[in-house]
Amino acid sequence: MEADKVIRRRELLQMIGVSAATQWRLEKAGLFPRRIRVGRGAVGWHLAEVQEWLKSRDRVERHMVQRTPGRRAADRAFQGGVLDLREAVSSGAGVSFPTK
Repeated sequence: MEADKVIRRRELLQMIGVSAATQWRLEKAGLFPRRIRVGRGAVGWHLAEVQEWLKSRDRVERHMVQRTPGRRAADRAFQGGVLDLREAVSSGAGVSFPTK
């Protein structure tokens, strides 16, 4: 029966798309289905509970973050594709030159 299927960690992590540490933290905080013992040193999760958890999560959309020009001294020194090294050095932008 598919509803009673128990999945192991490798399959679980592939399904949910988070690291083992993140999954453990979620479970510890009560935000993820609890594991069950399937043997002396083996644990698993009910597939139906994991699928329900996946359905209940909010979908997160990734958006490109636009950088605001001039946030750092190095950004201010880099204008129009040309880096003014004198301005970058004088403003403390972290530009250094190798010494011999």
